[in-house]
Formats: sequence, structure tokens, C-alpha cells
Amino acid sequence: IASHPSLGLGHALLGDVARLKGQTPVAIEAYRRAHHMERSSRSLLRLFDVQAGSDRRGAVALAEQWLKERPTDVTVRRALADH
Repeated sequence: IASHPSLGLGHALLGDVARLKGQTPVAIEAYRRAHHMERSSRSLLRLFDVQAGSDRRGAVALAEQWLKERPTDVTVRRALADH
């Protein structure tokens, strides 16, 4: 993060570590920062998956908003259908 502060990858990796440690709130915040910095289906799905475990409504709202802006994103549409 220190050497490449404008990239979301470092925050995503912090989210991965926090998630593995069971630190859901920390993981959600890290994934949220990563997604804000580099908006992609992948970053959204990381955030969606971890957030759905503790805040399903918030996760669904996030995915639905994404799909309003990107209606052809089949990957996110499938993930939303699976939850």
C-alpha cells in the first residue's frame, strides 16, 4: 500500500487476510477501499461475498446498484442470484 497507494490491490490483500482471520468488519472496510479505488466486477464480488455474511441487504443493494450501471455484467448477476 505504501509503495503504490493509488492501487486497490494492497487493500484487497488486506481484506483477504482479515477475512481469513475472521475479522469481517476489517475485511469489509478493506474491500470497500479497494473497490472504491479500482472498480471492477472482481473487487465488487470480494466486497459482496464478505458483506453478505453480515449484511445481506447491504450486499444486495450494492450489487443491484452495480447492475443498474452495468446491466450486462453477467458475473455479478449470477453472484446476486446465488445469494
